[in-house]
Amino acid sequence: MSSKNTNSEVYYTLLPTAGRERTYKFWDLLAVQICYGIAAWFFLAGAQTGLYLPAKEAIPTILAGNCIPLFLIVGCGLVASRYGVEQLTSTRGIFGNKGTTLVLWMYMLCLYPSQATLCLLFGQSATKFSGSLFGENLLSSEGFGVTFFGLLALVIGGFIAWLGPNALKWFTRISAICMFAILAGLIVYVLNIYGIEYIFDAEPREPIMIDGEPNAAWSRASALETNVGIGLSWAFFFGQWTRLADCESTAFHGTMWGWGLLAAIAGVFAAFTALATGIYDPTIWLVNISEDTGIPFLSILGLLLMAIANVSSFATATYPATISLRSRFPKLKWIPALMICIIPVLFLLNDDVYNAINKVFSFIACLSSIYGAIVIADLLFVCKGRFSIREMFNYSKGYSYWKGYNPGALVAMAAGLAFYLTTLNPLTWESPNGLFPYISAGIPTFIITGIVYIVLMKCWVLKKFPVTFMNDIKYDDQK
Repeated sequence: MSSKNTNSEVYYTLLPTAGRERTYKFWDLLAVQICYGIAAWFFLAGAQTGLYLPAKEAIPTILAGNCIPLFLIVGCGLVASRYGVEQLTSTRGIFGNKGTTLVLWMYMLCLYPSQATLCLLFGQSATKFSGSLFGENLLSSEGFGVTFFGLLALVIGGFIAWLGPNALKWFTRISAICMFAILAGLIVYVLNIYGIEYIFDAEPREPIMIDGEPNAAWSRASALETNVGIGLSWAFFFGQWTRLADCESTAFHGTMWGWGLLAAIAGVFAAFTALATGIYDPTIWLVNISEDTGIPFLSILGLLLMAIANVSSFATATYPATISLRSRFPKLKWIPALMICIIPVLFLLNDDVYNAINKVFSFIACLSSIYGAIVIADLLFVCKGRFSIREMFNYSKGYSYWKGYNPGALVAMAAGLAFYLTTLNPLTWESPNGLFPYISAGIPTFIITGIVYIVLMKCWVLKKFPVTFMNDIKYDDQK
């Protein structure tokens, strides 16, 4: 294989990265995570939090709801960074060489609705941009216009993802600047037009209603679960970026800061804006900035920056999903794999997804808390990140456990899924066992799943199916 082809295979999944190929520094990872997170999800989740809770409750809910779950799962990327392999490959020793197929489809089920929100926010931005420039027209309509531009975002984002990580590195740097410009403008606008006192005195406009009355407990728990969902959602995405980090410290701190405190600040100011205006849609905020200041150019610029950020974020999410798909099915070519990650999003381009960010991230929290719990439990208490890279790439016999599946992981998955769905149904927003809103669903599911996994592995699985550890090769030797 030529050096050019080898380099291509490294960046598109089929080979581990060596030290010289790990080109992402701390600031590169930070730019990826900030661009990735702020573009839609933190704005929408923050806005919904502001509609549910007053400012003094919204701030700790957003910060703790995002940062605590992220801290719990940040180790998901360390094994990938240690061995230079992508996320699913790094967990073959945990789930089994066939068990990662189940994890892959869990990942895809989380990916599609989150990708749809990016496309829809791009569509909302683009329709209002079109309306600002050309007045009312077909492309500025809520129906056709949003769908058309959402599809356009899907195509452009898919193309950027096809270019690979080196191109993405530059796109995300540009996009991160766009997001900071939007956030800075939003902060100045909210504080100057409304003032901090007005925001802290404002009552939430759309709290959760139970029996026709506002219910504070349900509002708090619902806002917390939405933000916990974002914090946990990164569990599937760590390894695809941390395998490109120049060291494990960069992998840890880049993702912890980028997806954590820095990105969550955007959610706080989104909550402030929603409290001040009573409006959920960030694109309407940008239009209002021009109306309140009398400077039409501001909304046009803001909407353009928002559109750029969202399409870059779509690409940033699509690339890792595509390499995960190829890692499980190595004979699958890059473009067909890309299409599998993109086309199903088309069926979710509707307002129900855009206006129900709490249900989207509750669904994601259900799956990602289960996956993240098993990976972290294994990292800390079971195999402790020691695996054989040779066995990772042995598709027929490597880490076979029971017919290719780790039975301990399967049982823990089932236990976690049962607990989450009986505590909170993401689709109906009801609690069959009555525990919600007294507890949230995501973090308790994480804890229960992890405990079940540890007990099963220690008492049963490792005794019956010994794991091949990588004791004889040091991390530095793999570079």
